Amino acid sequence: MNVLLELIGNLDGYTLGHIQQKLEADKSKAFQLFQLYKSFKNKEQSPDDEVIMKKLYGPKSNEMGTLYRLKNRLVNNINQALIELNTSEGKTTFLSEQNLILYRIFHSKGIEPLAEYYLLKSIKYAEGSEQYTLLDFLYGEMILFCKDSLTKDPDFYIKKRRTNFKMFNTLRNIDEIVAVMTFRLKSTQNLAGQLSVSKEIDKTLKTFASDKEIFKSNQFKIKFYKAISQILVQQQKFVELEKYIAETREDFLKTSIFTKQTHDIKIEQLVYLTNSLLVQRKYQEVIETGKVLYDALLEHDKMLFDRYIYFYYQAQINSYAVLDTDKAVELQLEVLTKGTIINDPYFIVFNYANLAFLYFVQKNYKQVVKTLQKVYLNDYYPKIDMNLKVELALLELMARHELTDVNTFEYRLSQIKSSLNTEWKEYEGAEKVLFDIILKMSGQANYRTDKEMLKLVNDYLKLNSVNVNKVFNYEIWVNEKFGIKN
Repeated sequence: MNVLLELIGNLDGYTLGHIQQKLEADKSKAFQLFQLYKSFKNKEQSPDDEVIMKKLYGPKSNEMGTLYRLKNRLVNNINQALIELNTSEGKTTFLSEQNLILYRIFHSKGIEPLAEYYLLKSIKYAEGSEQYTLLDFLYGEMILFCKDSLTKDPDFYIKKRRTNFKMFNTLRNIDEIVAVMTFRLKSTQNLAGQLSVSKEIDKTLKTFASDKEIFKSNQFKIKFYKAISQILVQQQKFVELEKYIAETREDFLKTSIFTKQTHDIKIEQLVYLTNSLLVQRKYQEVIETGKVLYDALLEHDKMLFDRYIYFYYQAQINSYAVLDTDKAVELQLEVLTKGTIINDPYFIVFNYANLAFLYFVQKNYKQVVKTLQKVYLNDYYPKIDMNLKVELALLELMARHELTDVNTFEYRLSQIKSSLNTEWKEYEGAEKVLFDIILKMSGQANYRTDKEMLKLVNDYLKLNSVNVNKVFNYEIWVNEKFGIKN
C-alpha cells in the first residue's frame, strides 16, 4: 500500500491546508513531494515514483532509496500534524489517551505525584466516554500504582475493574453480533431494490444471539444503528437509508434512548435523514426535516448547535436553490454575516463561491463579479482545490460575457487560458471544454449555428453528465445559450 497516497487521498481540504502551512515554511523537498502527491488526489492514476524522483532530484537521479526515505519522513510529518490537529487545546477527542501518555512519561521518570494526577484524569475521561476496553487497562495500572504506595488502597479500583469487566463482556458480545451482521449485509447482494433493512436484520439475527436481552440493550441498538447506517452511506443506498433511519428514529423515540448523553445520535440521525432526502431531490421534505433538526439543535442548552448548524443551513440552501433562489441567497448571506456559523477559512471561501453561483442562477451578474472578488481576496483562496478554482474562473467569464464587459473579459480570458496551460494543466474536467466554448463565443456572432461549436457543446454536455467532481452545474446556462431544451 502507498501509505502517503492513501493519507493525502483521504484527508479533507482543511487538514491538507494545515499540513501544507507546516511544510511550506522552508520549501523543503518534503513540501515539494507533498505538492506532487496532492495533485493525484481524487484521480484514478497513481504517481510513478521514478517520475517523482526525477522531478525532485533531477533527470539523472536514480537512487530510489532517497525518495523512499523522504516519503517516510513526509508520512511522519503528516501523522504529527494529524495528532496536533486532534489534540490541540479545546479539542475533546482522545482526552483519555492524551493523559495516559502524560502518565507514562512521568511514571517512567519516577515523578509519581504527576503520574498519579494524569492517570486519574485518564480514568475520568475514559469513564465519561464509556471506553470500557481502555478502562480495563487503566484500572489495572491504578491497581499496580496502589501496590507500590503505602497510602493508596487498591480495593476501590479492584471493585471498579470487576464491574467494568461485566459491562466489557456484554459489549464484547454486542460487538461480535454487530460484526457478523455487518459482514452479512456487506456481502449480500439483496440490498438493491426495495429492501426492508429491519426485516433483513431480524431474519439474520434470530438464531445468532444466545442472550436475547442483548437485543433490548440501548448500547446494542446504538452500535447496531451506527454499523447499518454507515454501510448504507458507504454503498450510497439513500432510499434504504431514509427508510432505515425513519424506522430506527421512531424506535429510539419510543424506547427513550434519546437523552442528553445520546443527543449526538439524535442529531446524527436527523442529518443522515436530511442528506438522504437531499440526494433524492425531495427538497420540500428536506426543508420540513430541517425544521425538526433545528429544533433538536436548540435542546440541552444548544450543546451541539455550533457543531451541526452548518449542516442544517447547507441542506436548506441546496433545497431552496431549486425551489426559491431568493430564499437560498437570504440563507447564504445569513451564514456569511452571522460570524458564528462558520469560521473555517475553507468553508468561508466555499460559501462565498456558492453565493456567487446563486447570484448567477438569478442572472444578477454584477453581484456574481463582486462576490467572486471576495473569494479571490481571501487569504485562503490560494490553498483551495484546483477544481474549484477552475469552476470559479469559468463562472466569472460567463458573468462578464453576460455583462458585455469586453475589456475585462478579454483580460481575464487571457489570464485563465494561461492558468489552464500552466498551474491548472492537470485539470481534466468538463470545464476545459466549456472554456473553449466561451472562447469561441467571444469571437463570433453566429456561434449558435457553427458546427464546430455545436460539437463542443455536445462534448461538454456528455462530460458534464458523468463529472462527479463538479461543484456547480453550468449546464443550464449552456442550454440557454444554444436553445437546447432539457
